[in-house]
Amino acid sequence: MAEVQVAQKIKEKFATVLSKMNKGLMAAGLMLSTILGASVAFPGTAQAYAYSCTGYGWISVPRTSVATSRWCGETNGSGRYVSQVKGGFTALVAGVYLCNTSLKAEFFDDHGRSVGTYYSGTTGGCWQAGGVFAVGVYRTFATDGHVRISLLSYGAEKAAVEHNIHR
Repeated sequence: MAEVQVAQKIKEKFATVLSKMNKGLMAAGLMLSTILGASVAFPGTAQAYAYSCTGYGWISVPRTSVATSRWCGETNGSGRYVSQVKGGFTALVAGVYLCNTSLKAEFFDDHGRSVGTYYSGTTGGCWQAGGVFAVGVYRTFATDGHVRISLLSYGAEKAAVEHNIHR
């Protein structure tokens, strides 16, 4: 019985967090990934826009595990040319905070070699939800490959999503 109550409280917390989010960048992706229980970020295609989310900070409940937080990344551009990368995070369970956060966007060619890395500024303090980080990509990448969008806390990676870049 206690197992069911814990799982129900976590589901209620997810619903509460999502209902408070605005209709901007993260609402649709977080809602979909929370409803579907997605825990793995599948690569999206950056033809003009790609968006994906992943969970992190896992806790165990009977017969499953649940992410305490969610990281979402967005890639904007056209074809193999990327103009902007964004990301945002939110805690799905009370009492979960991240401190000194930033975004890292690393581009790889189709052979897995790093061809460029961009960083956002770092937000000071500790937060349950991070505003949207945005990184303008001033050089275009005219090669097939992918971009890895990482959430950093104190410079260490906490979560990441990847988007494919191709014709």
